[in-house]
Amino acid sequence: MSKTKTKVSDTGEQLRTRAEAQEAKMKAMRQHMSNAQQRTKNLFEELRKQMPHADEAKESSTAAKPSRLSQ
Repeated sequence: MSKTKTKVSDTGEQLRTRAEAQEAKMKAMRQHMSNAQQRTKNLFEELRKQMPHADEAKESSTAAKPSRLSQ
């Protein structure tokens, strides 16, 4: 965000308009972030569905190998 010097001659209407524009920009940015988070969540869910064997392989590999600490 860029800082701009406010002129003393700016009217309340100009300041209000500027504030509304900034608020609209922030709202759009929050929406974009929310969409990105949802998209990421959906992609991970899809990946998890496509790789159901990953959990089984992880469980069997940890059960088959004794930990180094127990040796």
